Amino acid sequence: MSAGASSRLTGSVSDGRRNAGAVPAGARPVDPRLTWLGLGFVWLTVFSSFFVLFEPAPYEFLALAAIGTAFLFGMTIPKPIVPLLGLLVIYVIGGFVGIFIAPDFEVARFQISVTAFLALTTIFFACFVAKQTHTRMALIVNAWQWGAIFASIIGVIGYFNVAGTAELFTLYGRARGSFQDPNVFGPFVVGAVVFAVYTILSQPMSKWFFPLTVILIGALGILLSFSRGAWGYTAFAAVSVTALHFILTGSAAERFRIIVLSMLGLCVLATGVVVALSIPAIGDLFTVRANVIQSYDGGELGRFGRHVRGFAMSIEHPLGLGAFGFREVLGADPHNVYLNALMVHGWMGFFAYMTMVLFTVYHLLRVVLYNPPFRSVAVPLMALFVGMMLVGTFIDTDRWRHFFLLLGLSWGVIAASMAQPYRASTTSA
Repeated sequence: MSAGASSRLTGSVSDGRRNAGAVPAGARPVDPRLTWLGLGFVWLTVFSSFFVLFEPAPYEFLALAAIGTAFLFGMTIPKPIVPLLGLLVIYVIGGFVGIFIAPDFEVARFQISVTAFLALTTIFFACFVAKQTHTRMALIVNAWQWGAIFASIIGVIGYFNVAGTAELFTLYGRARGSFQDPNVFGPFVVGAVVFAVYTILSQPMSKWFFPLTVILIGALGILLSFSRGAWGYTAFAAVSVTALHFILTGSAAERFRIIVLSMLGLCVLATGVVVALSIPAIGDLFTVRANVIQSYDGGELGRFGRHVRGFAMSIEHPLGLGAFGFREVLGADPHNVYLNALMVHGWMGFFAYMTMVLFTVYHLLRVVLYNPPFRSVAVPLMALFVGMMLVGTFIDTDRWRHFFLLLGLSWGVIAASMAQPYRASTTSA
């Protein structure tokens, strides 16, 4: 973990004082060395999420060990997280019901088992972040950012076929880094970049070096993924954190600073894109990928045509079609996380998923608006979560490890905020 990581997101340290987790009367204090070992293991777990070339990935084994150890040593589930747990249980049950309808029982069982495990990681990260919120968020974001740096470097190396690595680290001529799909690689890096953008907006220049490194390397990785979803996700989330920080700050000087930084950032971005597109290996593919509608999007059985038919089919199949059942019928995956919830988890799972999404957005918004000490972590989470839900309208995001991480972090912050009374304020984060 880089020096000063714990201060990158901390707009206030009062949270650390209030919910630092005092040792209950009669309980034996934990050896500080074990505490640091545990934090280091969590950092390694999150960092490992950048490598998913095969499954099960190292992340699964590390996360399983972290979860088991944490609950063995007394980690509890705060009451505000119980509704999330209930909704995830209903969602997963809907998936397990669907495996009896799926075209391949064993494959479907494996798929839903993975989903259940990822849902468990959500609860773990929510519980972990619910205490010592700012410090632990800084640790996780730091690990995420280092993972994004490594994944982006691998993607760039593969894209330019350094040492003949193109076959391993690219797909269809697009950088996929250490992931199986460019459309997963790109959004993974977006999360790290957006946290870095918020740090630059809210912190002094003395803390800019590492965030700038994340942005420069991550932006190149996102560009070379040629994922339209990742490009749009980056734009939406970066603009959202900037706008929220601008609106919520009470200082005219800070608002002027945000405007200046935004203008400088746009100039640097435009210059970088122009330079990148002047390279034939990048410019030619960009011309193709920049089209809003691709050949596989249109038509009756194109991406959007399948969406229409899929939602109509859900009325006749309230239990769904099971994992990969949609692909069996229409020849391709839904490429829409909401339709996928209907097809794989049935109406029960779909309503649980939608309720979970809406509850998350609602409670995050309350934290952003009414609990200033937590804005420094809630603002980027809000922008990233809403952006990912929009991306989900044309990409299946339901089994992305960083989706479940983002969901868990959001509810950890929500739980920590609920532990303190809300107060209306426009004080800068």
